Amino acid sequence: MHRVTRRARALTRGGKHELALALLERAFGRVSKATDVASLAFAWSAVHHALGRPAAERVERLRRAATLIEACRNDRGVGTLYAKIKHRLAMCLNDVGATEESILEWFSAADAARVAPATDVERSWILLGIVPLLLDHQRYVDAHRLLTEAISLKDPLRHGFNQFMLDRVFLARALIGLGRDAEAHDVLRDALAAREEAIDNPHHALVREARSLLDIKA
Repeated sequence: MHRVTRRARALTRGGKHELALALLERAFGRVSKATDVASLAFAWSAVHHALGRPAAERVERLRRAATLIEACRNDRGVGTLYAKIKHRLAMCLNDVGATEESILEWFSAADAARVAPATDVERSWILLGIVPLLLDHQRYVDAHRLLTEAISLKDPLRHGFNQFMLDRVFLARALIGLGRDAEAHDVLRDALAAREEAIDNPHHALVREARSLLDIKA
């Protein structure tokens, strides 16, 4: 089954999305093992997303995949896949307007990521996924908690500048929402001083947003 999903990823990278989708659809009829079904569902969802297909088409298959492997999510190699499926399910639910259910699934994905044998980067990616939604719905306590946890998992000088700044801008917004303006001010000042890219690219969108928040809350 790994050969099938690897082949599908290769086809997708080559722009042959329809061929990748057909390959995965054929494979669905030949597997019965829960983890194989889940692996196919995850890959299938990624191709559907790349093709711009409606999220509603992915919700039920991802929900079924998560249910199938929930009982064995503590088995070797399954926990990370389970967390990723729950994360993608949450994204799809949000896309179809099921906001509250999406938030619940995202928290479930975060819980799964914490105990899965995932890398810190994978855990951070899953934890951060819900933050924009939480900020939009003024759930600042939850957003601050997840941001603090996710940022602590990454070396600030090793991951990309865009993600570094985005994390800090989100954290500042959460702090401002909590009325902790001085802390938000410190986060943004430290972020702008920590990376040369912020100095060299003053017109970068995230640098401008950080400076805008500083102007408002300084």
